[in-house]
Formats: sequence, structure tokens, C-alpha cells
Amino acid sequence: MNLTNGWLQRLKPCPLLHPVIAKTFNFDDIVAAHSYLEANNQLGKIVITL
Repeated sequence: MNLTNGWLQRLKPCPLLHPVIAKTFNFDDIVAAHSYLEANNQLGKIVITL
């Protein structure tokens, strides 16, 4: 089954929908990022920058 032949291809970028970023961490702070994730207090995504 190829998902790209169905609904996935019909998805268009929508200016009203965008990811919510809860917090951004540097890669050097990966332990703090993991602790933040485990605390389960975020509303949105956690971003790790390199």
C-alpha cells in the first residue's frame, strides 16, 4: 500500500496550521531536553538544534 497515492498527496501547506514549538534546546543540552520531555509539561514540539 502506497500512502503517497492517496490523501497524503492531497495535503497542501495551510497558513492556518503550523507546528507549535514548546522549547528549543542546543544539542549540548540534550539531557535537559530529555528531562523536559519526560516531565510531560510541554504543549507542542521540542526542537534540538545542532
